[in-house]
Amino acid sequence: DWALIRRIMLLSLPRTLSSSLSYITFIIMSALATLLAVGSVSILQFSYNIQTTPLMIIGVSYAMAAFPTLTKHFAEGEHDKFATVLRESLRTLVFFSLPITTLIIVLRAHIVRIILGAGAFSWNDTRLVAAALACFAISIVAQSAVLLLVRAFFAMGETKKPLKINAISFVITAVLAGGFLYLLSRNNAFHALVAATLRVGDLPYIAVVALPFAFSIGQLVNAFLLWRALRKAGVRKTVALKRSVLNYCSVSVLAAVAAYGTLVIIGGAVRGKTFIEVFIQAALASIVGFGVYGYIMYALRDPEMLQFLTAIRSKFWKPKEVPIVPEQNEVF
Repeated sequence: DWALIRRIMLLSLPRTLSSSLSYITFIIMSALATLLAVGSVSILQFSYNIQTTPLMIIGVSYAMAAFPTLTKHFAEGEHDKFATVLRESLRTLVFFSLPITTLIIVLRAHIVRIILGAGAFSWNDTRLVAAALACFAISIVAQSAVLLLVRAFFAMGETKKPLKINAISFVITAVLAGGFLYLLSRNNAFHALVAATLRVGDLPYIAVVALPFAFSIGQLVNAFLLWRALRKAGVRKTVALKRSVLNYCSVSVLAAVAAYGTLVIIGGAVRGKTFIEVFIQAALASIVGFGVYGYIMYALRDPEMLQFLTAIRSKFWKPKEVPIVPEQNEVF
């Protein structure tokens, strides 16, 4: 059936290009990094690899898991169920991604030191990778949402619209990367602001952080445009996410403050000069941060938190099965 093959090709080609644009964006950023100071490409690559870990575990997993259900509901004309599944999946993504994002920003130096702090990897290298990681982490939620929203379009049989939106994001990222690099090299006030925010003011070169920052803004714009396009396509129930997102943002900030306070308190007892000490600091701060987040979410009776606890209980505290004893007069 050549007509069917032609239709499949027309659908799959934009989908392939749309899925590839994020990789093309990173290739462009790597090319720009080669024009900067020695080691900029490695700093960009290391920080990108670290931030993709939560993205793969949460974003890719939920997007792939939701795709068959979204496709089924849309194909059967169940648009309300389609919108409900999309809303619940987005809320779950935000529920898990936001606290991880804030804790990565707070513990960025500890994470880099644990993963990369060996051999000839200096303290200045650690600080630059940590700064780049913080810039990437800003968009972890947006990157996860993009993966799901793009698949929502695919489930609707629409592949050209996400390609156009991803192309717009690609152009914005490239323009912002060039603009930020120019400002960092020519505008002293902008340079001082970035250096003070990321705590890298005493380093001789910090231009590389402009690239992940531009990437994050591009992904935020991408997620917003995809969400807006879905609203225009008739998926209206996504508006119910606003209250949940605001709650998750507020509690995630409190969790980050608790984690940072933990670092300050235990800093005198555990100085953080060896691998074990750095690991202990990061582990304790993470436990406190996630504990505060989980406790507040449970106190608010958040449905995602309750569902998560139910899943944990079902995995580790399964009820014992009572064996069925047949009666003596039962015939086998």
